[in-house]
Amino acid sequence: MTIEAEEALPALEENGFILADFTEDKITIRFFRWLPKMGEDAIDRLEPFRTTELTRPG
Repeated sequence: MTIEAEEALPALEENGFILADFTEDKITIRFFRWLPKMGEDAIDRLEPFRTTELTRPG
């Protein structure tokens, strides 16, 4: 068995997290960056630096 992968975004050596929203027809993934020096309050104001939508085939 062979597994193939496509790297759409190179690995980043940064702190961050993703949020994934699931609906019947798609998955929307939002990528966020955060650094401790920004403080915890900054988390509430973060904007995604990348958004990916995966649609259901067919």
